Parts: sequence; C-alpha cells; structure tokens
Amino acid sequence: MKQSLAKFKKILVLVLFTAFAGFAHAETPTIDSTIADSAAVDTAQKLSPFDHLGQNMLLSAFGWPLGFHMLGGALTYKFSMKNNDLIVARFAARQDQLVTGIAFTPGMMMGTFFPILVPGYMYFFSDNHTLNNTGAVAVQATAVAFLYNNFLKAISAREHPDAKLNSGERSRDFKWGFFRRGVFYGWPSGHSMTNAAMAMSITSYNRDKPLVVAGCALYAGYIATSMVLGAKGEAHWLIKGILKGKYNALRIVRTVINAGVIGCVLFLIISGVMLSNHVFTWLGIESGASFARTAHMLASHWYLVFVSLHIGLHLSLFIRGRVATGIAAALGAYGIYTFVARGLWKYLTLQQPFFFLDLERGYLLFTLDYIAIMALFAMAMHLAMTAMVKYSR
Repeated sequence: MKQSLAKFKKILVLVLFTAFAGFAHAETPTIDSTIADSAAVDTAQKLSPFDHLGQNMLLSAFGWPLGFHMLGGALTYKFSMKNNDLIVARFAARQDQLVTGIAFTPGMMMGTFFPILVPGYMYFFSDNHTLNNTGAVAVQATAVAFLYNNFLKAISAREHPDAKLNSGERSRDFKWGFFRRGVFYGWPSGHSMTNAAMAMSITSYNRDKPLVVAGCALYAGYIATSMVLGAKGEAHWLIKGILKGKYNALRIVRTVINAGVIGCVLFLIISGVMLSNHVFTWLGIESGASFARTAHMLASHWYLVFVSLHIGLHLSLFIRGRVATGIAAALGAYGIYTFVARGLWKYLTLQQPFFFLDLERGYLLFTLDYIAIMALFAMAMHLAMTAMVKYSR
C-alpha cells in the first residue's frame, strides 16, 4: 500500500511538473505587453501575427523568462536521470487500453490539431474583430513555441522512453548536438508546449474573462496529462504505426474502426464548441449552427457504433464463460429489436434530422435499449473477428 501511494505521488508530481514545464517553456509572446488585455486594445486596430515578432521572441527567451526555461530544463533533466518519467510510462502501459483510450485520445487529438485549427479560425475565418486579434496573438505564440520546441528537440535528441524496451538507460540517453535524431526524438513535448503557448496567449488577451482563463488553464493541463499518460498515441507514432507492416483483413478493420472513433471525436468537439451558448460564447461564432447540429447528431450516433465495434475487438477480455457469453448474446439479440424500434438507422443515414426522445418509454428503458444496441455491434464485431482470425491461419 505504501509503495503504491509513493508511486502515485511520484506520478502526480510528474504530471503537475509537465504542465508547469509546458507553461514555463511556452512563455507567452504577446503582441505588445502594453496592450495584452483585450479591454485596453483599440477596437479599430487589427493586429497581425507578425507584429513585434522579433521583440516578443527575445522577451520570451531572455530576461526573467530565462529563469523559468532554465528551471524547467534542470528539473526535466533531473527527472530523466532518476527514471521518474519511465515510472509513469510503465504505469500508463499497464492501464486498460480501452479506458485510457476513452480518457486521453480526445486530449491527444486536440493537442495535435487544435494549435492549428483554433488560432486559424480566430484569425482567418471569424468575423469578430476582438477574436481576430486574439487569433493573431495565439498564432504568433503557437508558432514561436513550435519553433522553440523543434530547436530544443534538435539539439537534445533524447531517446523516446518506451516502457516495454526501456530498462532505464534509454530515458537517460541524450545525444547533444544538432539533428542527431531529427525532431521526433528529444525534449520537451511538442504537444504540451504548443498547446500551453496557445492557451496562455488566449488567456493573456482575455484576462477580464474568468471563464476563459479557467478554461484555458484546464485545457492546457488536460493536454499535458493526456500526453503523459497516453504517450503511445502521439501523432507521429500513430502515423508510423499505420504505414508500417502488411495489412490483412483484421488490421484493415481495426484501422477503419479506430479512424472512425477519432474522426467522430473531432467532429463532436468542433460541433460542440460551435453550438455552445455559454462557455464558448467568447469565440463569437455566429454562423454554421445548422451544420454543427447535423454534424453533432451524426457524429454522436456513429461514435456509438464505432466505440461498440472497438469494444467488440476486445470483448474476450470482458466476457469469459458461458453465462457471461449468454447474457451478452441475449442483449445483442434484444439490440436488433431496439436498433429498429429506436430508429437508430435513420440517425446514421440522416433520414431523421432531429433527435427524438420518447419520454413515454422512460429513461431507464432508454439506457437499457442503447446498452443492448452497443452489445449488438460488439458481439457482431467479436464474431466477425473470430472468423477472420480462424480463416487467416
């Protein structure tokens, strides 16, 4: 118990440090320190991502921020030499793949695409003048953080701390120089650094909006945690894994299902932000509501299908014995009826443009029906996978 508690404390400290280091290394370059607060900016002035670029790069690299950079570097090096990150990597590797996937895949996907999509939308597509200026600040901060990150990776060339193959030496393996391992290996985390820069730049321009400040801080922390505990899902590892090796029927099916889950998550996040009437009103999104409603409904129902199919790929881990198999089969059989009765196929094919909740059947039956539909797709995938494995031998 004491050992587990000690390990948990180490993991918690490392996660908090990762978020702190991301903030430290992503010291926000503002367009002008005298006009960082949105309330102080002349509304007639449109900012550019190139305004005061050189000055802001110098301010973010030297002066008092240099102390944070040096502290972050020293602490990271110390953690690496003591294998603290390896402990976390092994902890993450031992966790249930399905649970960690559901918890951290959205964070890893947001961490990969949001530094491009969010500032890009704000600056290039929004009709809101204040949002354009916020986007200019975010574009500059994200670009500078990306530049710093790749420079640091190019000179540090740290080995990736793979949990399965690493005995400790790989965590401590830095090859100082220039491009000795490219930019995919090294330190620090590009996702944490660029997302912290984006979040902090938006915060610096919206200090008078507490919801924005709190939301950006939580977002940066979630991305850092997702990259620490779900590091296997980093974008370049995902792409490398997809392109590597031969494809048989089972691998094609798995790739399609996983791609479907990721695509649905992205559409749900984007459409959810567009439809928000409270938390994200500061984004000033005034168009696209019709598209967002349709995309949200379509993505949510296909997400149910793809997640159920994904569960089916690992169903043997959850269902063992005749009793459990019988219950799952019975639920799946009932799922055929509920799939038709609930009209789920209409939502999947956009035959039904609006979601209808039949209150006469009650919430309990509604929940049971959708569990049965999930069991239907999971059992179907399990049987199909069993057949593919059998006939591929």
